[in-house]
Amino acid sequence: MKIEIHYQRHSKNEPGILALTPEEYFDPLEDEDENFEDHGIAKFNHDYEYLELNVEELKWSDIRIQHTKNDYNIRTEYYIGGHWMWHRKDSDGNEEMCLVTQISDSKQQIIRLHKIANSNWQINYSGIFEELPDDSEKEKIYVTFNNGESKSLKLF
Repeated sequence: MKIEIHYQRHSKNEPGILALTPEEYFDPLEDEDENFEDHGIAKFNHDYEYLELNVEELKWSDIRIQHTKNDYNIRTEYYIGGHWMWHRKDSDGNEEMCLVTQISDSKQQIIRLHKIANSNWQINYSGIFEELPDDSEKEKIYVTFNNGESKSLKLF
């Protein structure tokens, strides 16, 4: 398995590359019969955490997982104002996209979409996360789609 994070800083002219071992990229496996390819869970939610950079320092990043049964790339574009978008494409043609819009210092709107190979894009989720003063979060879900069903939920 080959794991690389390609990235571009605002302050640099040339992109950088960080090579990681599976042990560095994934959480430790729970059972000795597990392997990273089938059971690996990324240690971090965001690529900039592996790079040990602030998100404001990045223009883009591209996580590349190769030499597996289902290779994939996750490309993230960062925009002024705390907005960003990532796009994952698997070698089997499935795709996923997430758009994050910073509404205020404490609120983000998140929209997630997915596309099975040779099909149309579908919305999985649309909601707003609010960071509260006690470091907890409040979530307001507007739309979720599960098995083709549309649901509108109001949690607060």
